Amino acid sequence: MLTRQKAIHHLLTHRLLEEKHIVNGNISVLDVTRRNLNFQVIREQGRSYLLKAGKSAEEKELTAQEAFLYRYFQQGGGKDSGMEVYLPRYYSYDDADGILVIELLRGASTLGDTFYRQKGRFPVQLAREAGDALGRLHLCRNGLDLLPKSDPPWILKLHQPAQSIYHGISSANLRLVKIMQRFPAFCDALELLHREWTTDTLIHQDVKWDNFLVVPDDKDFIAQKRPALRLIDWELAASGDSCWDVGSMFSSFLSAWLHSIPITGDTPPERALQLAKHPIHTMHPALRAFWQAYCKRMGLTEAEQDRKLIRSVRYAAARLVLSAYEAMQSSIEPTGNMICFLQMSANMLQRPEQAAVQVLGIPRKAGAAR
Repeated sequence: MLTRQKAIHHLLTHRLLEEKHIVNGNISVLDVTRRNLNFQVIREQGRSYLLKAGKSAEEKELTAQEAFLYRYFQQGGGKDSGMEVYLPRYYSYDDADGILVIELLRGASTLGDTFYRQKGRFPVQLAREAGDALGRLHLCRNGLDLLPKSDPPWILKLHQPAQSIYHGISSANLRLVKIMQRFPAFCDALELLHREWTTDTLIHQDVKWDNFLVVPDDKDFIAQKRPALRLIDWELAASGDSCWDVGSMFSSFLSAWLHSIPITGDTPPERALQLAKHPIHTMHPALRAFWQAYCKRMGLTEAEQDRKLIRSVRYAAARLVLSAYEAMQSSIEPTGNMICFLQMSANMLQRPEQAAVQVLGIPRKAGAAR
């Protein structure tokens, strides 16, 4: 079990710390455990570290997978893409005790924190870097045979839930499933995405604003001449469908918009959209910057851009269903906002071409094939 004392001992054993650093008293250890055991070892001067270890056998396997990905990039798995510039530095992983050590980005905040701190304004430059990062990632195809192949996201089969899901499902999510099942076209669209799933490139598989860290704008980071973003939490990375990652990023914007809509029984739906605290049109410049940077890094032709955009929009719609499900895991009844998530998902799946332009603000390339 990883503890404060074991964290220090581990770093000493792996020569990432020296005893004089402890004697000088310039080290603090913070327990930031959530799903995994996480400890921050902070030095006033010099390197600071994040130590991570799984609690259960399953979580330990995921930590080992994350460590494998860091080594993969460090040892040249993504050398041609340069993906390593968007990662925290990797220091070590001990197979015996399952402890992963990576760079602690002191003072970093998530993209979500940055968005809300700036009162709903999404910095275009950060969106551009996020697009470039995913483009670099999806160019990583060397050694894919060493990586696990991902299954299609389970949310694509939520309308046909396995028996096991009923053991822990909330009343609200049970209602959500029943609502979906009332609309065969909605279910068919998710089923089609499930059948179309591919495993031809490396994907992160858990792209969201909270997994992008914005490093502090200080002289130490500027001197490194690296981008401001770092993509973290690689536990689920595998070979899979690149459009799921892109669609998940689109969905983060959509979620911020939909969550900000004041849904009440007295407000007509069209009026509620006008009252959104974070209107989607204010995010259009960032969405376009993200998409353009992604396409540029990938070197996509106009026809490829169009096909990938529509496919990613469809996955963004599916990701909205997942967001709604996760938000209602402890709820009794679906909220108005979560019903709005479902409605938006269904609309986008039915008309992805229109959604790309009218909702995301990303124009299609003239004459490009679907």
